[in-house]
Amino acid sequence: MPPKKSKSKKNAIASSSVVHRQVKHKTTALDYDYDTQVESVTSEADQKPAPPISAPPKNIEEVGDIKSGIVSYYMALVDVSINTRHVFQIFMLFFLTNLIYLHFKTQEDDGSTDAMEKMITASCIVLAALLECCAVLNSRFRQFESGKTKVKPLLLDFNYVYSVFFPLAVCLTKASDKLVLVSCCVVQIAYMNVFVRCLISYVILFQFGDGDSFNGKSLILPLASCFFYEAIHKFVGSEIEFSEKSFLSVILAMGSFLISYNDSNLTLFIMRNLYLSFIIGIILASPILDLYKSQTERTLKYTWLLGIYILFFSAGLIISDKLLLPSLGKFHLNWLIEFVSASEQRSRIFKQWLIASSILVPGIFVIFSKVNVSMSLKRKIWHFVLLMLLAKPMIVEPELVSIALFGILGILIILEIVRANDLPPFGGTLRRLFSTFQDTKDNEGQFVLSYIYLVLGASLPLWVNNVDSLQESTYMGLLTLGLGDSIASIVGSRFGRHTWPETNKTIEGSVAMVVGMMGGYALLDFLFQACSVQDKIVVLSWTNRFMCAVLCALFEGIVDVNDNLFLPVFGYLVEELLMFFN
Repeated sequence: MPPKKSKSKKNAIASSSVVHRQVKHKTTALDYDYDTQVESVTSEADQKPAPPISAPPKNIEEVGDIKSGIVSYYMALVDVSINTRHVFQIFMLFFLTNLIYLHFKTQEDDGSTDAMEKMITASCIVLAALLECCAVLNSRFRQFESGKTKVKPLLLDFNYVYSVFFPLAVCLTKASDKLVLVSCCVVQIAYMNVFVRCLISYVILFQFGDGDSFNGKSLILPLASCFFYEAIHKFVGSEIEFSEKSFLSVILAMGSFLISYNDSNLTLFIMRNLYLSFIIGIILASPILDLYKSQTERTLKYTWLLGIYILFFSAGLIISDKLLLPSLGKFHLNWLIEFVSASEQRSRIFKQWLIASSILVPGIFVIFSKVNVSMSLKRKIWHFVLLMLLAKPMIVEPELVSIALFGILGILIILEIVRANDLPPFGGTLRRLFSTFQDTKDNEGQFVLSYIYLVLGASLPLWVNNVDSLQESTYMGLLTLGLGDSIASIVGSRFGRHTWPETNKTIEGSVAMVVGMMGGYALLDFLFQACSVQDKIVVLSWTNRFMCAVLCALFEGIVDVNDNLFLPVFGYLVEELLMFFN
């Protein structure tokens, strides 16, 4: 696809978006429309009205009259803001919802006693989220009407629908018995006060849960979901969208409470405890980071810097050891060495990764810093590298790949923290190296999350399938990002002439993505045969594969979300749903 639109990370919703966020005055503790994200920018609101975080559609300030009533006012905003992209997205979500309904209807016809009950529960959760959004809009309108705020109320972020729909849809298709627990997290609309969000979660838990749902973990889950959201918000602030923060908080919360220790998901259990230790280490080190930034005297500055590194790494190692030692019976690094060494195939793959990485990574940085090529190719080269290094190992050693992806993800997050805060001794070097691969959007914020999202997006289908390499949906992260999105970006930026409505993404790029994904499916078939698993794995028919590729290309071309994070989840969901009707 062509290069992404240049826009501030605080202005990540395009001007044609149906939904918008706004800067608000600080409100009372239990106001529906309270969100801590905007507190830091409201100190001057009494002297000068703050502009909306999302750029509104043209002439939106002239749209709607407060005196005409709340319904007429918001309907006028919808009328101005709605566009072809949003209509298409709504129909696409209805299409996926219909596939889910048909699947559960089939289960009911086959004798399942609770199939439709789960669909009704999910529908109630969506309705609850919709009512919460209406409460937020009403609160904004009443505040402006009474003069408590001078900022004209706007609509909510349309893309927020994906942070509600995707977790519910994946849960229904993959682990419908966990629907109530997932719903507790999904129903926490980020625009609302944290106390109200927790209260609504507990109402959902007690309304739809059964005896098995009430235990210590489930009662802590709503609090944990709020904690993860606030932690993400604290460290990245307005760098990412509400929808991304909410989606990530759901992933962290569900990973923390749904993964338990057993032989079938040992690697996921290890990763869960490691990322909990990682988060605790960051939280403990963050006050020292603030002290480091505030110091001007060189000796004290380096003393605090040393304290940051010591506290973060020591806390992470000690806490992770305490969490994992009872289950593993040994230090986790020792377990990892034994795990890799226990199989000749794992050892060979690990050595190949080390050799390839030591050659490819420095080589790419050197070559692309000197050769004048398009930014699309510079950025997508990492997608191709990920595909090349992981495609076959994911089939034969999925547990090793799972651990490797988690390790890469952790390393990238640490490097980004060092780079973004310019921490010696590597901060300046990382800034120079990464600048070669940063587009205008990356340069407008403190953090660059594209590569972190790339690894996370490639990993999510593998982790959701519990590292099961015999499910074709496991490879959707590699297919959509490693081939589909990469080819679409390169072809669209070079040859694209016809754009989708209200976007800068081209139809030519979307067609290239379909071709790339179909080629990826052919590559998968070849690897399945080469690894002698073609008789063990169930794959989609080529007709359904083509439909999946087309839907992914349309999603990538028309939906204005972070492709690296949401596209693999969409592809995974489509693949799983089409498998029911294969």
